[in-house]
Amino acid sequence: KSIFKVGIFENRFLIGAFLLGTILQCGIVFVPMFTKIFKLAQLNIIQWVYCITISILPIIIMECQKKINEIKFGKTIYEYKEKRISNIERTLQIMIQRKSETK
Repeated sequence: KSIFKVGIFENRFLIGAFLLGTILQCGIVFVPMFTKIFKLAQLNIIQWVYCITISILPIIIMECQKKINEIKFGKTIYEYKEKRISNIERTLQIMIQRKSETK
């Protein structure tokens, strides 16, 4: 599903991983001791814009791909996989019920 349909802030684990990664990266970039250990140089504004743009591009590309799939196929590919998994789960539940009934 599209990130806009699901909601950007719905996945708490994703938000936690993003925040932890951001804090660690900023700590390494801005703390002078770590900057010396990793031999880093401070970025100027244009370099930061490049980094942010490159970081956001995969989200934009994936959302465009999902929209193209939705237009081309009339559905998203991921919903099909979720539907298939739910069918497998139902089959397993029926098998478990039958096994428990025979005992």
